[in-house]
Amino acid sequence: MYSTILVPLDGSILDERALTHAKMIATVANSELILVRAVVNPMSRLPESGIPDEAAFMESLLEDARRSLSGISEVLRRDGIQVRIVVRAGEPEDVILNAAHEGDVGLIVMGTHGRSGLSLLVLGSVAEKVMHATSRPVMFVKPIKAPKEAAATVAVLEGAQQ
Repeated sequence: MYSTILVPLDGSILDERALTHAKMIATVANSELILVRAVVNPMSRLPESGIPDEAAFMESLLEDARRSLSGISEVLRRDGIQVRIVVRAGEPEDVILNAAHEGDVGLIVMGTHGRSGLSLLVLGSVAEKVMHATSRPVMFVKPIKAPKEAAATVAVLEGAQQ
């Protein structure tokens, strides 16, 4: 089936939903999960940031991301899932696609905000860019919308934590 599953995590609430689905697939398929976090340099988007040591600031952002993914990976390992983490500076779609290629990933599971219309045009979509740039299967996990679905997701999460 899928020996390796890549899960991009950006720290949003969608992470939990995508990770829950990836964990279920990994458990059944005995897959390894690769957790990926892209760290975008905020200074590249601000004309005069005023931060004296930009390199040290960026390294602290990367270290925070590593710490966050390490905590998540420990929980997954306790549940018997093999996990690797990848943290890199760069645009999210580039980091995701490079990690998928390097890890010879069979499936990408990622959250999507489900934007459309003007908000998609203005904000863009990492999920859409990844989908169009890869030949690998991509599973999109949308935000919870219906109360019935929310209750089912909470039950799955509670079962996963026990």
